[in-house]
Amino acid sequence: MNNGEWRTNVTSRWSGWRRISLAGTCALGLWLVTATTAVAQTAAGAAAADTTTTDEATTDEAGSPVFNCDESTFDFGEFWAGPKMNHTFEIKNTGTEVLKILKVKPSCGCTLAGPFTKEIAPGETGQIPCTLTTKNLGRNKKKFTKRVTVTTNDPNNRLAVLNLTGLARAPVDVTPSSVQFGNVKYNAELTRTVQITNNLADPLTLELQPTQSGKFKAELIEVEAGKKFELIITGTPPYAEGRNLTAFSLTTNVTGQPTLRIQAYASVKPRFELTKKSITIPKAQSIESSHSITFINNGDTPVTISSAEVVDDDSVTTTITERQEGKRYVIQVQFPADYLPPLKGTKLVLHTNDDQKPTIDIPIQRQAARKPPPKRKPRPAEQLVGKKAPSVQLIAISGRPIDTGNPQGKVLVLDFWASWCGYCKKQIPVLQEIYEEYKDNPDIEFVAVSLDTEQGRRATTPEKVKDKFASLGATFDLVLDPSKSAGTPFKATSFPTLFLIGKTGNVEAVQFGFRKPTFKNSIVQKIDKLLAGESLAKATDPSKTPVQRIQRPTAKGTAATGVVAASGKGSGTE
Repeated sequence: MNNGEWRTNVTSRWSGWRRISLAGTCALGLWLVTATTAVAQTAAGAAAADTTTTDEATTDEAGSPVFNCDESTFDFGEFWAGPKMNHTFEIKNTGTEVLKILKVKPSCGCTLAGPFTKEIAPGETGQIPCTLTTKNLGRNKKKFTKRVTVTTNDPNNRLAVLNLTGLARAPVDVTPSSVQFGNVKYNAELTRTVQITNNLADPLTLELQPTQSGKFKAELIEVEAGKKFELIITGTPPYAEGRNLTAFSLTTNVTGQPTLRIQAYASVKPRFELTKKSITIPKAQSIESSHSITFINNGDTPVTISSAEVVDDDSVTTTITERQEGKRYVIQVQFPADYLPPLKGTKLVLHTNDDQKPTIDIPIQRQAARKPPPKRKPRPAEQLVGKKAPSVQLIAISGRPIDTGNPQGKVLVLDFWASWCGYCKKQIPVLQEIYEEYKDNPDIEFVAVSLDTEQGRRATTPEKVKDKFASLGATFDLVLDPSKSAGTPFKATSFPTLFLIGKTGNVEAVQFGFRKPTFKNSIVQKIDKLLAGESLAKATDPSKTPVQRIQRPTAKGTAATGVVAASGKGSGTE
């Protein structure tokens, strides 16, 4: 094959490959267009569905206040730290009901909330004034954010957050702001220099105030006139055991920073240190027991421990091991079987060759007896256990009459709940499972009493209560009791509260709150005993009832609307 034929062959193959490639590219492009169109149609459908959901949500929240703050974060910008900064947040109620500002809580003590508008009518504007103390904000040299949490009655914005932010610069920088020497020896030589820099255009004047006491002294030196200073801090040994602290104060001619306060401190370990300061014997043991104590000498002079013994008790033996000559010893104390120290206690005495501390006492004592936990105060509803159930005539939404005080030989499972209660929403589906197991048994009834109401913060309608009950999968009897005709005599002050009433008409047990792992088995076992004619009330001890998390009602409106219940006569208690 010559060069011409070779080029012709290659060119032919290249052209064929381009046709195939272009065909594939067109097919791929057509597929992408089709897929994109399908995705767009799906998204449009989802958007339409979302619009419907949003419209429904808007309808559900109709008649509620709306907390609106156009500028929820206010930036003070960059400023000199020192003076107090003020800002007032404008709050507008864009809802149709009165907006209530229930509480305003700043995140830290440097922020204060002034008198704020507590109620804002629809379409009106209220104010939340805030004051920021800035004298300490310049230390971090970073932008700060201070949060103010506002509690409202807006159902979609119960806790609104407002922010104050900015960058505060200190007129005078102090580096470091405090002098920390850490752990030192009692006779150590300590020196540290603090740099003080004036950031203002005007000259800085400093005056070091005399200190009343302390183990540190300071000397002020002007390095650059009116601009840079050094505060040289030195220690004056010997230092006391523990923490040694001295505070220095410098007055300035700066209005926003009139005083500079600088602290110097150091910690000194005790000359003699013990890993155990006392020995506690929990109880008499049938075998020998031992305790190990390490003695550490942090001083410069070596110390010897010559002996150790327990006062007036030869049964306790001791062994001394020198780990580091004159500096560290381990004392092993061996107690015989069944040993108990006297009621008033005793002590282990270490003998040393130190002139200042020839003996070191280590108390030995019995462990104090633990006090039994206080008994829990019974809740009001528990006072009904073992007594005749209150007699209240109720009518279920199905029209069936119910008399809580006339069991007619049946077991009554009576549950007080509210549609807004989170634990009720978890409990009722499990209660439905229990109902399914017994629904064919003519000797038991299940009744849920809703205490929702159309007034108050948690107001709702009878229709919504019924819908909520149905959405939880419940099919047993539902009673609406907004006037608390049953809730009051049964002393149902928390949700959920479930009563088990036996065949004799007595309240046999009360269950508060809801715990999924134990709720079902516990209720089923109790129901089976009641159906068998047994009583549970004798075994009920409120002090031993585990405290469960419960939803407590608010002061306003704990009950729902749709009265289908009439008050009974008397409570039936004795």
